[in-house]
Amino acid sequence: MQAQPALAIDLNKHLMQHISLKAREAVEVQIAQAEQQMGQQMRPLGVLGQIGSMLPGYQASKTQIDSQYGMPTDPTAAGLGAAFSAYGALAPRQGSS
Repeated sequence: MQAQPALAIDLNKHLMQHISLKAREAVEVQIAQAEQQMGQQMRPLGVLGQIGSMLPGYQASKTQIDSQYGMPTDPTAAGLGAAFSAYGALAPRQGSS
């Protein structure tokens, strides 16, 4: 009777190795496809870089996109600030003749 559980355990180990081998192969195929697609997408940029290096006076530059996130300006406060500023510039001065 001891042979049956050992056989079942061996069978389970074999099945798990086979399943993990198939899963590993599937992941490797997906990785290879993704790398091939990235290569195809990057090819035009490589060609442009080669053409640019042949042009006289071409110097590669770095582009950086920067964003400034923060609290938006309160329109009421901005309007009141503009109004008080205009009033202060146009109102007659107190105490001066």
